Amino acid sequence: MKMIDIQASIEKKREELIELVRMHGFNHEKVVVCSQELDELVYRLMENITYQESMLSISAKKNTNNSIHSP
Repeated sequence: MKMIDIQASIEKKREELIELVRMHGFNHEKVVVCSQELDELVYRLMENITYQESMLSISAKKNTNNSIHSP
């Protein structure tokens, strides 16, 4: 899933969670399940961001090493 898709899914799930809380209160099973689904989406987004940051870091290190060793 692309990062933009995850972000859209997070926003949709967040709105769903707010509506469920309004209808059922905080302790209802539907609210808990929706909250867990939102947590999973946020976790996926954070994984994606961490992966991209690590790739950028690796790329930056390669570029630094290449410029040091270039004649």
